[in-house]
Amino acid sequence: MAQWRESRRLDVPVNTAFDIVADVAAYPEFLPLWQRAEVVMNSADGYETVQTVGIGMLAHRFRTRTTLARPRSIVVRSADSVFRTLLLRWRFRPDGDFNCRVDFDLDCDVAAWWLKPAIESMMASTAQTMIDAFERRARALQCRRRAAA
Repeated sequence: MAQWRESRRLDVPVNTAFDIVADVAAYPEFLPLWQRAEVVMNSADGYETVQTVGIGMLAHRFRTRTTLARPRSIVVRSADSVFRTLLLRWRFRPDGDFNCRVDFDLDCDVAAWWLKPAIESMMASTAQTMIDAFERRARALQCRRRAAA
């Protein structure tokens, strides 16, 4: 099983960081490899999405279930047959007056033995790229808000 753990301090309030991660429909705008993300069902505590990730013609479409506990945490799970486990956990907590600490955990276990080495080796770099992209998005949105004020 591939695992990734990361903790970062962001120069945005907790609610802003939470909103960026929760806005899955915007992922293709700023996350590398994300070609499509569509919310297909809403519920009281979250939503289900269909997402497509890949490069060019080599793409994989998968379904996820996201549970939101505003503004403390977001948990994303997939029951896609490619994965035995695909679990992403985001935790948000204040770190000063206008900053927050974001903890990110990714657990991925690929079901197909022949895909396992390729996908699991990509997970660490994908997780790092995701965290960097979310951080850039937070900075850009914060700059826009300050410029508008």
